[in-house]
Amino acid sequence: MAAAADEAAKKIKKQEDANKVDLKNKRKENTQRAEINLIKSQINQSEKPEPLKIVKSVLDARHKKELADLEDKFGQEREELLLNCDPNERIKILSDWEYRMNKGMDSKK
Repeated sequence: MAAAADEAAKKIKKQEDANKVDLKNKRKENTQRAEINLIKSQINQSEKPEPLKIVKSVLDARHKKELADLEDKFGQEREELLLNCDPNERIKILSDWEYRMNKGMDSKK
């Protein structure tokens, strides 16, 4: 009976995780759709539209937020590493952390 309960709990957890991914993807799609609509409307309303400036102005806020989120995430991770690592391994661990952070930052540019 406990095995059946464990199996049911695993199925529920798996479905919850799938729902979270679906919700995240829907939010992302809705955000992108709203940004595209805003860009289109601004281009249509301008007498002399400058598409690059319009696109940059619309996307800039989201990009800044995503970058700040990454910096927060990696900053917290760095603090935890410093607190929990062996002092003799600190340079290697911080080098690995910096490499991961830079790869994460590059992917958002």
